Amino acid sequence: MKITTRAIKKVDLNVCSEIVYESFGAFSRRHNSSSDFPTLEFTKTLLGNLIDHPLIDGIVAEKNSRVIGCNFLDERDPIFRMGPLCVHQEFQGHGVGKKIMEKTLDQAKVSKGIRLLVDVANLNAISLYTSFGFQIKELMFLVEGEPKDIPNTKYDFAPLTMDSLKECSSLCQNILGYSRARELKDSITYFSPIIVKKDGVVTAYSSGISSWFVNHGVGETFEDIKNLILGMAFSAQKPISFLLASRHDELFHWCLKNGFRINKPLAFMSIGLYQEPKGYFFPSVSG
Repeated sequence: MKITTRAIKKVDLNVCSEIVYESFGAFSRRHNSSSDFPTLEFTKTLLGNLIDHPLIDGIVAEKNSRVIGCNFLDERDPIFRMGPLCVHQEFQGHGVGKKIMEKTLDQAKVSKGIRLLVDVANLNAISLYTSFGFQIKELMFLVEGEPKDIPNTKYDFAPLTMDSLKECSSLCQNILGYSRARELKDSITYFSPIIVKKDGVVTAYSSGISSWFVNHGVGETFEDIKNLILGMAFSAQKPISFLLASRHDELFHWCLKNGFRINKPLAFMSIGLYQEPKGYFFPSVSG
């Protein structure tokens, strides 16, 4: 079966959305879990935004000019982020995912490293990524809920603006070893990022409380990240969700005590440059 790859086009939106929606839907039904792409409309909106962004590249796989798979590569910052990679159910198990990965990694060779997240139950995907050199760095849990605690009055909360962008970028650099400045700049335009300050200094931030898909955050200490989560919930005025690293034992226990429930586990995978986090963090769905 001859498979070719090319850059995604706007005209591919509908077929790629259907592939992603159906692939994730079939997986969630097999594993009795909620789908990351709950509706076709949501999928089209998300993929449409990815296709339109000048620093996010999409790749499609074709057989006889029919689109049968896709992937996306976020190139906004020094560490690239990848996904969702999906293959039409009819063509799974025929090397399409491998072909897409080869094209993706060739395009990403200028990066310092790549991050992605994958459902722990998706053993085929984990095997594929591992075969290309990715390593599991963290076990993450998608947690959902509305905390019982209230924010500490020692902390101040405010929207993340251009005025605080540099300080937030430096905080990310210190904790994760790389900057996400361009992504944060986009979040100011499209989402609802917030910062946490203590004694006038930014000690934590969240890039977008509206959806765990796009939301990443960092905090220097347990108290910083805990109050960031409380600030997220206060701002949202409804249950929130985010990805929690299993390494953060104290935060994990606090979340469970505060009524958060675990939705599912995910593997945080990386290739290339990787610095062990020096504080607390939670990633967006692409890393």
